[in-house]
Amino acid sequence: MKMTSHFFRFFFLVTLNLPYLFGQTPNRPTPFSVPGYEFSQLSQAPSGDYILAPFKLSNNSISLSSITILDKNGFIKWFLNRPNGNMGNFNYFSNHSKFVFNYTEPPLASHFITLDNNFNLLDSIQNVNGIDNDLHENLLLPNGNWIISGKTDSIVDLSAHTLDGAQGSATTSIVAFVIQEFDVNENLVFQWNSNDHIHPAECYHNRYGYDPNNFDYCHGNAIEKDSDGHYLVSLRHLNSIYKVSSNDGHVIWRLGGKSNDFTFTNDLGFSGQHDIRVLPNGNYTLYDNGNMSGPPRKSRAVEYQLDTIIGQLPRYGNMNTHHLSMQEQWGIIKLRPIIFIL
Repeated sequence: MKMTSHFFRFFFLVTLNLPYLFGQTPNRPTPFSVPGYEFSQLSQAPSGDYILAPFKLSNNSISLSSITILDKNGFIKWFLNRPNGNMGNFNYFSNHSKFVFNYTEPPLASHFITLDNNFNLLDSIQNVNGIDNDLHENLLLPNGNWIISGKTDSIVDLSAHTLDGAQGSATTSIVAFVIQEFDVNENLVFQWNSNDHIHPAECYHNRYGYDPNNFDYCHGNAIEKDSDGHYLVSLRHLNSIYKVSSNDGHVIWRLGGKSNDFTFTNDLGFSGQHDIRVLPNGNYTLYDNGNMSGPPRKSRAVEYQLDTIIGQLPRYGNMNTHHLSMQEQWGIIKLRPIIFIL
């Protein structure tokens, strides 16, 4: 498997042309083709740039999909937009000096696109084995391996369960979250399918809904390689982080959710979360959207220190004080070494 077909590479090189690449002088206004934004500079703001990927949730949106780099003062250094496509999950991997983003433009399949430091197209990667693309995660590991997310579906009998106030269907189509890892030679070396390991009843269906034709019971939105080589997976509709064995795919532990393996000792837990990450000290950070939190409902960045021996989960330090107004969807955190919400 070569990461991209020759047709797609040719199509993208032809259509991704210089007219779509722009920079901005310190004189505003912001170009129309970039979504409007407000930038507040903090006294502790770090040096370096900000990368943004406003995502177009509806094809009826009048705004263009755009990925953007802002300098430390909030001015646009570079942006790329596509009139008919959608872009998201824009990341920079400094160890490899590469930018990566997700790109979708029907009728072509979605790809993760790779650019060098000068924004030249290098390659793209897409899911294999009949797995559909899922835009939520792309990781370029230090060893050069890729991890990308995918999705597929299965038909299961949920007629014995009451879901969101209704009897489940005997032919429910459940949406799986899939992990695929590729080596440096672009060979698939690992695949994990949530439908093989998680029962849909783990879903908080009273909050996130039940559709017998498209039951997105887990809604994965982030993957991370832990320091021991196993996978961490954020499953939003389960209000849970799962640790998955990189050897055979079995679930090692669950943090949060209905089958939580830990005790929150000084915290009420999280819900609807995004962006699970592991820190060099072994602690874990995530973005807690707070979809099912009590009043006053706030989204927040939080860091946890897990004790896997006695199953306790103290909140670490005071990162819980980094609150935002309620944001039910999306969200990431980065440690720089202080926390910033993007």
